[in-house]
Amino acid sequence: MLRPSRYQMASENREDYLKSIFMLSAEKNRAVRTKELAQALEVSSASVTEMVGKLAKEGFLENEPYYGFSLTKKGILGAFRVLRKHRLLERFLVETLGLPKTEVHAEAHRLEHVVSDESLDRIDCLLKSPCYCPHNSRIPCKDSNVLGLGDLKPGSKARIVFSKLKAGNTLDRLNSMGLVPEAEITVLRKLRKGPIIIKVKGSEIALDKNIASQFYVEVFR
Repeated sequence: MLRPSRYQMASENREDYLKSIFMLSAEKNRAVRTKELAQALEVSSASVTEMVGKLAKEGFLENEPYYGFSLTKKGILGAFRVLRKHRLLERFLVETLGLPKTEVHAEAHRLEHVVSDESLDRIDCLLKSPCYCPHNSRIPCKDSNVLGLGDLKPGSKARIVFSKLKAGNTLDRLNSMGLVPEAEITVLRKLRKGPIIIKVKGSEIALDKNIASQFYVEVFR
């Protein structure tokens, strides 16, 4: 049996980290802490600190000691790529191979690291480009466009990915207003020396530009 090369193992480890950081960020809608990621991956805090440092040097995330870390646009797109593979494979295993949906997560996790982009495109075509996995999680698009909310132009429509804000009253208030992951927004106006006016869940909200810059969004095409 062929053993994975050191390079392949490092690549798989990187993909697992990107995916886990993204999932935690989307769940909590804020920067992720070392202890949280260590628990999610079942590794030591020292291992997380080492890998976070590597990912920061490679431009996949921003790290502020004692505060937390969050994915950059490059990191989000990397996580989207892995999540797209994982969730499409889950659909393939259920719909084409007939596996119970309760059993496909672990198998998809093994396959996501080795399936080629060409094979995945064929699977996507075979399944007629599904939008959701068997567990009702959204499947990222192949050509997703991620921006900071503050970079959107008036009239733009987008879906919130997550924020980089620190836990606290500001984040709690924004969450209560509907600015949570997967929420769909429309930019109505951008005032030159004022806030950005957006529409979310039928309500208009004025966002300070500094706050808006802390949110990543996926732009609708």
